[in-house]
Amino acid sequence: MENIPLLDLQFVINNCLTFISIDSCVQHFAANKDHLKSGIVMWGNIVGPQPDTIGHQHNINLMSEKIDNLYISDKTIVNELEKLLKTI
Repeated sequence: MENIPLLDLQFVINNCLTFISIDSCVQHFAANKDHLKSGIVMWGNIVGPQPDTIGHQHNINLMSEKIDNLYISDKTIVNELEKLLKTI
C-alpha cells in the first residue's frame, strides 16, 4: 500500500464497509468525522496484557497473542469480523 496516494486511500476507506489493519494511518483515516468506520486493528505486544489502553474505542482492538511478535490467530480475526459485520 505504500504506493497508493493518500487521497486514494482515504477514498477507499470512506467507501468501504469495514477494515482490518495494523495500527496505521488506515485506522486514523477511518475515524474521520464524516465517514466513521469501525474495524479491526491489530496491535503488537511487547509488555503483556494492556486492556482498554489502545486504539479508538469504536474499533475492535486486538492485542497480539504473543509478546514481541504480532500474532493473532486467523480464527480470532474471523470471529471478531463476523461479530462486527452483524453490527453494521
